[in-house]
Formats: sequence, structure tokens, C-alpha cells
Amino acid sequence: MQLQKEVLEKLQTTFHTERRKKIIETSKIQKFLNKLIEIGEENKQKDFSAELKEVKDNLMENKINFYPIKDSKSLSNALQDFMGSLTDETNVLVEVTEECIVNEIPSHLSTFRLPYYLVHPKTLANGDENTNFHAVSAEDYYVSFENNETFAAFFDRLKNLSRDSTTAISSADFLARDTGTLTIIDKYRYRSILATTPKKHAVMVNIDKIFTFYQIIDLLGALSRLTSNYFDWNTYVISNPSRTGDIEKIIVYGAHGPLKLGVMLVDGGRSQLLAEIFQGYNPYPLALSMEIMFPETNFLANLLGFSGLNPLSVLQQTQEAQQARNAIILLKTMENTLQHFNLEIDSEFLTMLERTETALTKKYAVTEEEQTKLSAESNNFIKQLYKE
Repeated sequence: MQLQKEVLEKLQTTFHTERRKKIIETSKIQKFLNKLIEIGEENKQKDFSAELKEVKDNLMENKINFYPIKDSKSLSNALQDFMGSLTDETNVLVEVTEECIVNEIPSHLSTFRLPYYLVHPKTLANGDENTNFHAVSAEDYYVSFENNETFAAFFDRLKNLSRDSTTAISSADFLARDTGTLTIIDKYRYRSILATTPKKHAVMVNIDKIFTFYQIIDLLGALSRLTSNYFDWNTYVISNPSRTGDIEKIIVYGAHGPLKLGVMLVDGGRSQLLAEIFQGYNPYPLALSMEIMFPETNFLANLLGFSGLNPLSVLQQTQEAQQARNAIILLKTMENTLQHFNLEIDSEFLTMLERTETALTKKYAVTEEEQTKLSAESNNFIKQLYKE
């Protein structure tokens, strides 16, 4: 893909160098990256069997339904088991996230003949509408929805619709294996509705989002210190379905949130890739952080047809030769962005980017000459985007 002039112009308008300096200082980014490197070293592993057992045990102790998802059939069975009688379902709310879209949740709901709505930060679309939901453009990270009439109308409609919906299907940003706790970062202040209003809440989580509770808190604290001067987000920590003992100390479930909570843990070959290609190194925390620190690069990922910057997801979502070339541009741009701002990064992360690129070039027969051209295109993109 040749990066089009209008794409660069749009990105330059939103992300010019002076604004970048104002939003997040490079020195703060470096401190944050150092914390990520520390967490990455603590979390390296090639065998997930013990980890999955710990996750299952703690989720069940918290009265959270647990479903390991290996393929489309296991997902279909999990959805039917979790929702119960399909004839009792009204609307199903589906958040537009990597887990929900890549695993084709809308397709499964259509097979069940269930009405559903896709929930996107600025739009609600009936599942019957042939709506093209492209990932949110990076400029939305900088949009304040306070006093925004468009978002206010969306928010009111979502609240009203959620009251008439029996189930919400969304994703989480982290899952703590030692406490069975879900963490949701709410950049747009609407994810709380999905997590609290419908009576059933199914949360899809990729296997590489599993960490210890204290690693997650450590990372969130570092992220808060990095972004507090500009971003104003909410973070939700969920440990069980809604329960309260306010009235005569009698435990009541579902009074202040979902009566039923389920976690659908998605592997789909990710654990094998983590062990074989990434050698136990988990790229998710750094990829998530880059999406926040450099949303312009995340926007590029969306334009190239990927859900985000996680090399693991990029590798999984690449299905043909042109996508492989797009993936190589993205991987090189991630590295070039860090270098442009003179940031010292974990050598293992750079090695992991190289391994991903090597796997793609080998599988899709990308020649050295093509690699050179793709590298030049990425370098030109960085120079044009961040030119003074």
C-alpha cells in the first residue's frame, strides 16, 4: 500500500510535532517504557497450562463462568450455554473490539437469529444494517466528548437500548490470573454501560492479556502518571457478578449490575505463537501503550487493515501476500517511531518485531528488494508525519 498524501495530511493536522511534545513528554515516555520492560521480564513464559488452571479456579471462585475458546465451534457452544434460552433474549449489545469482531460474534448471533447492535464510540448500528465498522480513527483519542452533542445523543441512546438488552458482549484490557479480576480501561466513557446494565455480561479476552493483579495495577499506575495531564479516562476493576448485602445483610445478586458474568478466554493459536515465535515474550503491554502514546501509528494500523499494534494480532490477521506487505510497513513504522523520539526500548521487543517480520517474509515470499522498498516507505512516512 502506498501511503496516500491525504492520509499524511490528516495525520499531520492532528498529530503535528509541537502538539505531540505538549501531550506527552519524551522523558515521561521513557520512564514508562522502563516499567514495561520490567513487567515484560517478570511475565515471560512458554507454557500456559498452569496459568490457565489458576485463571479457571479463581474465576469460578468468584462465581464467574469460564469458557476456554479454541475455535468457532467452541465459541458457538459457549455463547449458547452462557445466554441460556435463546428465545428469552431481546437485544444483544456487541462492542466493536478485536476479540468480538475477529472471532465473528455478529455472525454467531445471526446464526442464532438474535437481534443485536454493534457498539462503537460514536455510533450504534442494528445488526441488520450492513454497516462498515472501521476501527476508530486515531484522532478520536484526542477528542473530548464533554459537551459534544453527537456523543451525548449516542450515550443517551446506548443507555436506553441497554435497558432493553439482556446480554452485552465486550472485551477487557487485562485479566488477573491470581485473583480472577477483569480490568477495563474506558477511554470513551461508555464501556461501563455494557458492563453494568444488561443482566448478562460476556467478556472476551485474548490469552495474552493475562497478568498478575499487581502487575496490572503497576502498569495502570505508570500509565496514569504518563497521561494524567491530558487524558481523563475511567478504569473499572470487576471481580464478580453484581451482589449486595445492603438490605438486612441478605446477599442479593443482580441488583446493581449483571446477574451473570462470563469470561471467554480466546487462544486460537496465540499461545503457540507466543511460545514459538516470540519465545515467551508477551508484546501486548507495549503494543497497548504505543496505541495510547502514539495513536497516529494505531491509525496507520487501522488503515492497513489491522485491529491495532500488537504484533501477535498482526501475525494472526495476515492472510495473504498484500496484507503481509502492509504488516511489514506497520512493524517497521513502530520501530522507526520509537527511534524518531530517541526512546530506548527493550531489545527483546525489537527482536520480536524482527521475528514477526521474518515469519511474514518467509510465509508470503516477500523478496529482499520488496522489504527495502517497504522500509523506505515507512521511513518516509515518519519523516513526513513528524516534520518540523
